[in-house]
Amino acid sequence: MRPAAHLRLAIIGPLVWFGFFVAGWPDYYQQYSTAFVAFGTALLVPPSAWIGWRAIRRAKPEHRLARAAWLSFWFTVPFFALDAFYCGWWLGEGPHFLVKYWYLTSFYVIPWLLWLPMPKMMATQRCG
Repeated sequence: MRPAAHLRLAIIGPLVWFGFFVAGWPDYYQQYSTAFVAFGTALLVPPSAWIGWRAIRRAKPEHRLARAAWLSFWFTVPFFALDAFYCGWWLGEGPHFLVKYWYLTSFYVIPWLLWLPMPKMMATQRCG
């Protein structure tokens, strides 16, 4: 990816995080039942897959795996860093935030599991 694309993702990722942060006020989704949060988390997976598929498919076949890896990076690592700062340090949860805020932790893994296999799927299905 070009430097401009990395810069764009470096801006978009934290903006997306901030949107989820604001949507989770006042207690970063802790005010909701586990079932509700699990349902909401599950509802986010299909749109995440669709967005990733569209973004990866636009790349040339030989660049799709790299794009999938970079998208996974930019939509997990900054989220983790921001959550670690807010939940781990600011709220004083320390590393326990990974368990208490399990729904956040799941999205440090889900993009990697969704997006990294997509280039191979596109190649075998001849759909891109």
